[in-house]
Amino acid sequence: MGEPLIPNGYVLVARKTLESGIFSKPPLYLKVWVYLLSHAQHKDFRGLKRGQLRTSIPEMQDALSWKVGYRTEKPTKKQIFTILEWLRNPNEGVHEGNDGGPMIVTTRGTQGMVVTICNYSFYQTPENYEGNNERNTKGTTKSLRPERQGNNINKNDKNDKNVKNIDVDDDKGVDIYQTYQEVFGVLNPLMSQNLEQWAEDLTPELVNEALVRSGMQGAKKFSYTEVILRNWEKEGVKTVEDVAALDAKREKNNRKPAPAKKPQRESNSGVSF
Repeated sequence: MGEPLIPNGYVLVARKTLESGIFSKPPLYLKVWVYLLSHAQHKDFRGLKRGQLRTSIPEMQDALSWKVGYRTEKPTKKQIFTILEWLRNPNEGVHEGNDGGPMIVTTRGTQGMVVTICNYSFYQTPENYEGNNERNTKGTTKSLRPERQGNNINKNDKNDKNVKNIDVDDDKGVDIYQTYQEVFGVLNPLMSQNLEQWAEDLTPELVNEALVRSGMQGAKKFSYTEVILRNWEKEGVKTVEDVAALDAKREKNNRKPAPAKKPQRESNSGVSF
């Protein structure tokens, strides 16, 4: 009589993960990554495609909690948002795909946030691993490229009836509505109009950048973002490149040494005055 089957299936984790950028990040990064992999659909199901899952930041906070004695600790909203932002735009090392692109793509769905694992099918197919199938490097690379394109739902699945994908700026690929919900939660019609007005006054890309910065600082209200936007408007900022230049200028000014104090003159008696 054989051993009973392990319930709930499995996911594959490549050994090359040990050499990837995420493995050099704090442990919570890898925990979030395993959570996303484990909850992604292994086949198309109920409006989700293979390699996709539907979740939210509060849901992830609960799922990724841990015990310290009898006390339950949760990652903060800021921590989860920062990790998701890194997974969307990793800037170091290699990862699934080994080409410096995003590890995930996120879109706003009809119920929460839809996350797509880039290259999911390629890395979750046992035949693609050297131990299971002899394949040359050239063949592997060719198989990887179309999979990467197929998983990018922002580019290829805009007409999916089950996923509502609002792109404010198609050229830049930003979605300020989605970013707002990831940072501050539910978006009401009045706030939607406010976002549109700011995007019109500046650019959608700048509004998105301000929202991302707000999330990384753990901001609770959109008024925090508006302070950033008003400051950029006052400084004449037009692009994200202008923001980077402004940041560099401020950092340089902060590094300027304080003026040396003039030495105090002392009397012959040794008393300063």
